[in-house]
Amino acid sequence: MSDDPAAVRAAPLVVLPGVGAFAAGMESLTARGLDLAIAERVREGRPLLAVCLGLQLLLDASEEGPGVRGLGVVSGHARRFGDRACAYRSSGGTASSPARGASCCARAA
Repeated sequence: MSDDPAAVRAAPLVVLPGVGAFAAGMESLTARGLDLAIAERVREGRPLLAVCLGLQLLLDASEEGPGVRGLGVVSGHARRFGDRACAYRSSGGTASSPARGASCCARAA
């Protein structure tokens, strides 16, 4: 683990984890200069594993952080699953959903 942009640039593989909220995640990356180091890796085609929030941060934006720009190295906007996915799940459907969707569905049941 490192919050040093030079270490991120030099590493053979980087994992961008998926814990936290979109706006806070981008703020943290930007404050440390990691936003530029990660974007550079992606543009160069160097190995990066982005998990959950980490993957959202690669996008242009997310509904989770209105008005906050993502890294923009993958074109797109992360959107919530919404009530329709929860209604499907609580009626016996078997669609997989993330933890937030699952907890939403549990409240709806």
